[in-house]
Amino acid sequence: IKGHCVLGERLCRPVMALQPVLPLIRHHHERGDGSGYPDGLVAAQIPRLAQLFSIVDVYDSLRTWRPYRPRLSDWQAVEVMRGEVRRGFWDKEIFEVFARDVVPILSDHLKASEVLWPEG
Repeated sequence: IKGHCVLGERLCRPVMALQPVLPLIRHHHERGDGSGYPDGLVAAQIPRLAQLFSIVDVYDSLRTWRPYRPRLSDWQAVEVMRGEVRRGFWDKEIFEVFARDVVPILSDHLKASEVLWPEG
């Protein structure tokens, strides 16, 4: 599964319109503490847009039901992610802007989609 970042970048490289987002594709699983992949980048080495995409990706994952766990509420997801910020996964400022400005919008959207497509 870790190979999808490099594979995605390689597949998109020939498409000129995607050149600006190649770093996002490659680095969206990097973590500020160096524990991410594919390159083990740390903090400021990770493009800010890739950090934001990583935050959105993890939020979506936490908010989505998985066979091994129920989905979390928006509040629970943010709290789990704050713990990851404390461990150095993402830039605190980027995360707090996401939590303050984006999560309420996503939360409203998710509530609407639950009415249209309830689980079970």
